[in-house]
Amino acid sequence: MNSDEQRQIADQLHVSIQDVSNMESRLLYPDLSLSATISENGESNWQDFLSDERTNPEESSAKKHDTRVCHDWIVKGMSCLNPNERLIIEKRWLSESPLTLDSLGKELKLTKERVRQLEARAIRKLRYFLMDNLHEVRQILD
Repeated sequence: MNSDEQRQIADQLHVSIQDVSNMESRLLYPDLSLSATISENGESNWQDFLSDERTNPEESSAKKHDTRVCHDWIVKGMSCLNPNERLIIEKRWLSESPLTLDSLGKELKLTKERVRQLEARAIRKLRYFLMDNLHEVRQILD
């Protein structure tokens, strides 16, 4: 189809010339079946080369389970911390935009060295909590 014919059709249908050109391209070639063979020996077809980009349901379920278990252990571990230690861990380790020792110190009216000490103590407490409950963690994750 020449450009004059494309323009005439575009005017009649109130669409762009590009739309007419695209439709013409689609109509020129026949539809192909996904099960049509594409190799000479007839062993390969189009659907053999399609991939499903979605997450495997089994992997998705396992990831949700692991996330829930980790969340539960974090909640249990955080319960052994005092309010300042909990706040420091939440804002330094569990936040998407972690605060600095200095900014936390200003918020808590403590020096940044004292915040660092409280953070180290909180991490130690969490480590001991997990070590004391390691057998339970292994049972859940296995």
